[in-house]
Amino acid sequence: MKIHPILPALGLLVSCMSCERGLLTEQRSVWEVHLDLQVVSVPEELAMPLVDNLRDARRSEGAYKDVQKLLVEKRAILVGWPSVTTKSGQRAVVEQIEEIRYATEYQAAATAIAPSALLVDQAAKPESSKPDAVTFEPFPASFETRNSGVSFEVEPVVAADGEMIELSMVPQDVRLLGWSTATIEKNPPGMKLSVNQPRFQTNKLNTSMTFRNGERRLIGLFKVAEPAGHVEMFILRVDAVKRRIAIEQMPPPPSAPAKAPPAPSGLAPAPPADATSGGHIVPEKREENP
Repeated sequence: MKIHPILPALGLLVSCMSCERGLLTEQRSVWEVHLDLQVVSVPEELAMPLVDNLRDARRSEGAYKDVQKLLVEKRAILVGWPSVTTKSGQRAVVEQIEEIRYATEYQAAATAIAPSALLVDQAAKPESSKPDAVTFEPFPASFETRNSGVSFEVEPVVAADGEMIELSMVPQDVRLLGWSTATIEKNPPGMKLSVNQPRFQTNKLNTSMTFRNGERRLIGLFKVAEPAGHVEMFILRVDAVKRRIAIEQMPPPPSAPAKAPPAPSGLAPAPPADATSGGHIVPEKREENP
């Protein structure tokens, strides 16, 4: 294998830059895991022959190609395709969603209708126009937001040899099926409000599984309300790759100089040093008068 002449120079440049900044560079190996989830809606009669093959690691790739052929031929529907890369032991979340906002609490707004408003001949309008009918319109007082779409939460852990991968995951698909009219009774008794409320279908897994590196497998199967006669498949592939990365760290602080041991008890401390006396201060001699 030929090495480009500029690569060693780049490595030397990085090392020099780290040295100039006073940093230590350490090479570490990490496992990166790529997860590819396909959510596919397939007619039941076409899905039945594929299910067993997609659950078998030896035959799953051939069955996966059959699913891709159905997508190309427009005989199956690609609902979602979240794909994410993360490190071993690191939780990852990927979402492809649409926020649906709808009212959850209502108040009644009263509207008075006078009998004259219903008369075509205004000349016959009575002098008194008191309202004899009251209608109630729902007025939203509180709202809620719900996510609709495909989301995938996963935490992979790669074995030391890289052959097996443990997965803790929560894939789900939330669908808005439509809106339906609901009747709410409010005070005073007999007052009813008609409001629109969304209808959702949720296909969700919360599970732990073990995959071989590079394996593809069917992890979930759901019957859906729309389109009628379809089932929804969760098909997952997992790949792990070992990479070397350079990590820069601050060097440890220099150690403090050792302190001199204390003098033994009972001994007078040494006199202070003086350069003129060879290391110690010599006390002056006083002359005594005879």
